[in-house]
Amino acid sequence: SRTKAKIVVHDIKQSIYSLLTDPHLMNDDNLLFHSDDPTASPPEKIPIIGDVHTGSLYSDGWKKYCTLPGDVLCALIFFIDKTHTDENGNLCLEPVSFTLSIFNRETRYKPNAWRTLGFVSNVDMNKKIRGMNASTKKAIDYHAILDTIFAPLRGLQASSGLAWDLKYKGKINRVLFKFPVMFITGDTEGHDKMVGKFLNRTRNVERLCRYCDCPTMETGNPFVKYEYVKQASVERLIKQ
Repeated sequence: SRTKAKIVVHDIKQSIYSLLTDPHLMNDDNLLFHSDDPTASPPEKIPIIGDVHTGSLYSDGWKKYCTLPGDVLCALIFFIDKTHTDENGNLCLEPVSFTLSIFNRETRYKPNAWRTLGFVSNVDMNKKIRGMNASTKKAIDYHAILDTIFAPLRGLQASSGLAWDLKYKGKINRVLFKFPVMFITGDTEGHDKMVGKFLNRTRNVERLCRYCDCPTMETGNPFVKYEYVKQASVERLIKQ
């Protein structure tokens, strides 16, 4: 919308340092590894799916990013959700928060296990700009703001990683943490904004589900045939 906005962005390295140096977080009971050796890769077969380190996404990420001795997957788990700060819901605050996959579920439930990477700004739309409707401009502005907030993360990911002396099971391990994004949690409205879907749920919307191409009028049919929405198709729509 060609509107200027001030965006608060925190230094992601300093935020990660503050997590890794917190004695209330960094103890053996809170950390999540497959064995006493945190540099050991996940086993080929995991009989029970439990916390995040037992899923295929974690194993695939380890194989992709942890290629040298000492490499350790420290994936980022994000939470993005809007909260209202006034009675009428006109002023909103939308923090982009994250925690680390090396913390177990019980630890990730604690507020002190999270840090804020930035805040999505409230942008006043410039209605004089023509060529697209207000909702489209708002969606593009939203992604432009996220692009700015995630810029420090891209810089961290482009580096070799973060070297750290990790104390675990009474031993100091010299590791190199790798930081891919594991997943982003939030509510349906927030997820729809992130993938560029309509936010309303009326009959006029072609489809409701962000996962597949099931038509709106067939969402009550358990036998309908559908195709999953793939990243390539989303990128093609963005280019169009």
